[in-house]
Amino acid sequence: MVNVIIPAYNCSSTLGRTLGSLVAQTDAEFEVIVVDDCSTEDIKPIVDDYSNKLNIRYVRNERNLGCGMSRQVGIDNVSSKFFCFLDSDDILMPYTIETFNSIIETNPDIDYVYGYFYKQTTADGRPSLMLYKQGYTWCHGKLYNRDSIDRYGIKNSPDIRWADDSYFNSMCSELFSQYLVPAPLYLWCDNPNSVTRRVDPERDKAMRKDFLLAMKMSTEFILQHKDRVEHLKGTIDNTQREYADALDAEEQMLL
Repeated sequence: MVNVIIPAYNCSSTLGRTLGSLVAQTDAEFEVIVVDDCSTEDIKPIVDDYSNKLNIRYVRNERNLGCGMSRQVGIDNVSSKFFCFLDSDDILMPYTIETFNSIIETNPDIDYVYGYFYKQTTADGRPSLMLYKQGYTWCHGKLYNRDSIDRYGIKNSPDIRWADDSYFNSMCSELFSQYLVPAPLYLWCDNPNSVTRRVDPERDKAMRKDFLLAMKMSTEFILQHKDRVEHLKGTIDNTQREYADALDAEEQMLL
């Protein structure tokens, strides 16, 4: 069985659609964990509405931790060996859980499963879908083995606020054996109300610095466990230098 972890913050306009995609799964052998990141909106009634349709649990953070640490709360509360992440404004394809459970049944010790995903976008002013295949670092449409996570001590970090996806998945994708499902498993929905979609120059600066820190920290972690990664040895030199430059630029602006 799979645990589906949903970090949720002020998502009353989209959470029902997301949970509806889970009701539509062709395999009902999964449990949902909704981690409410101290929302100012009351989203628990939405979760309660699905309590007779899904095997679902609601966990509320006492304070706002951010998406990455809310995912970590979900990991700490899983009841099964395998879990996947689903954002509170996105959708799993109807066959995703069935696909995961089928793989687990034949490969009970598999580390990491990933597939393609669709991203809602606009092309020439018209709604469109873009298909992502390989080479992306987001957690979308991926299945993780909790035992493998624990074996390496992989955790989300409170120091990473915006690049939590890349931070967590970079470590997993480098250290785990991988299994590719050559089909889209996830739909990344275009949500104009998302925090990361709003115009905010200060946030964008913080996101750039956060991404560099995430790359630096994840690369250092990987190299502690895997010494023959030539492409990462170059990455860590570059990210350390870029991160230091970003800090210097910030300090100069404060003078």
